[in-house]
Amino acid sequence: MKATTLILALCLTAINAVVIKDTFIKVGSCSDCSMNRYFGQIGLKICGKSSCCFTGYFKDSLYQGEIYVYEDEDSGECHDFNAGDFADDAEEMAFMSATVYHIGTDGVYLEKVGVIDQDGERFECKMPAGMIDDHNIVKTSDCYWK
Repeated sequence: MKATTLILALCLTAINAVVIKDTFIKVGSCSDCSMNRYFGQIGLKICGKSSCCFTGYFKDSLYQGEIYVYEDEDSGECHDFNAGDFADDAEEMAFMSATVYHIGTDGVYLEKVGVIDQDGERFECKMPAGMIDDHNIVKTSDCYWK
C-alpha cells in the first residue's frame, strides 16, 4: 500500500499544469520595426495541448527593441488559461505554439512572443524573420521554455 502511494505521488509530481498568467511580445531592433497603434494592431493566439486562447488586439504603439508584457485582463482570454498538463520534458512542451494576427496598414517586426505561467516561468516563441503587415497571420512553433 505504501509503495503504491509513493509511486502515485511520484507520477503526479512529474506532470505540471501550465496556467498562463501574462503574455509578452518583443519588437525587433530595426529602424522600421515599430508600429503605430492608430494604423496597426496585433493579437496573439496561444495554443496548448488541446485548446487555444486569444488575447484580443493590443492597443499599444510598439517601439523598436521594446518588450511589452500584458498582465491580467490585458492578456484577454489567455489570462488564467489552462494550457494543459505537461510532463517535464521538451518533447511534451513542443505542443505549445503561438500565432500572431495583424490588422491595419502599419506593420511590425517581432523577434519573439510568449507567455509567463503561474510559476513565473517564460515560454518563448521565436518569430520568423520579416514584417507582419496587411492582415497577415504568422504562426510559429519554434518555442521553448526560458
